[in-house]
Amino acid sequence: MLASPQYAYIAITSLLSLVLVVASVGFLRKSAKEGEVTFLSRFTAAFTRKAPNGERRRKPRAVWTNPIAWREAATRASAGGRSLLLWVFVGCGLAAGVVLLLAYENSWWGLGPQNISGSRGWLTVLMLANLFTLLLFVCSAGASSLTREKESQSIELLMSTPLTSRDIVWGTLRGLMSFSLPLVAGPTAGLLLFAVADVFRAGPARPALTTPEAVVLLPALFVAFASVIALLSLNLSLNSKTTARALMFSVGVSGIGTALLFGCGSAALQASPLVCAALGELSPIHGIQNIVDFESAFRLQSSSSSPGLSDIRAVRGTRVFGTIVAVAAYCVVAYTQYNAMVRNYDRTLRVQSA
Repeated sequence: MLASPQYAYIAITSLLSLVLVVASVGFLRKSAKEGEVTFLSRFTAAFTRKAPNGERRRKPRAVWTNPIAWREAATRASAGGRSLLLWVFVGCGLAAGVVLLLAYENSWWGLGPQNISGSRGWLTVLMLANLFTLLLFVCSAGASSLTREKESQSIELLMSTPLTSRDIVWGTLRGLMSFSLPLVAGPTAGLLLFAVADVFRAGPARPALTTPEAVVLLPALFVAFASVIALLSLNLSLNSKTTARALMFSVGVSGIGTALLFGCGSAALQASPLVCAALGELSPIHGIQNIVDFESAFRLQSSSSSPGLSDIRAVRGTRVFGTIVAVAAYCVVAYTQYNAMVRNYDRTLRVQSA
């Protein structure tokens, strides 16, 4: 008679054999029904991205008319965590604007209606910080756009497509500007909060912190100046062979150009308030100051008399005219750079590949 351990061994072996047989039949059945829809496949398809027949699906993307613009805005420009970093900057800017608005309304930290010039000064600093953040992102994305194609040796594949040099340059520029739009929408939304608060609270005891037209003038100046910097970065990216070299020259030339415009704007501040309001917008730094703090031109004058209502209205109207002229001037510079880049695109690539 067999011992009890032997009975246990036989039972376990038989059970394992039965499991293997059932599993084998199941695998064979699954292979025979490959592509068929079953109850289990329908049930799991409701919780997964797979179709009932096993095909993996993804929500289709709507590609723009210009594929280069779509790639720069949706894939290339947002690679490497830059998209997350961009939204972090936008969130920090909006949070700082809300905190500044609460500080002004509740007279925190010496701000409020009793210190209107200081409150406008901090609002100007916040808008300038958003401008420099925008320029940093545009320089970084623009300088690495075309050099990345050269370093990955995919520029030849791009040139073999039916896309022309105008399509490539315009698509890259459009994609970069679309990628940077949140950095323009952030400060615009913050300034809109202050303008709405002024509408409900402005009065003799609580003067307006900003003006309604500033909500339109500020993003126009941001976009126009950013387009000039974007095309400058693209031009340097086209004429450079490495991303590091293009980025270094892009940041350097943009910084020098902004400093020169700041010097020219500082010279205009020494003139009358109307001249300051008309020419100050040609410098982005002074332009933002004039747009946000519309009374800054009067504080720079040696006269101790306070400006009248007619003087303030004249400066505000001149500021609108000066911003329109500055935006038009930036657009002309950007269009000139764009035409020169399109005209020299093919020749520059041939010289670099020789």
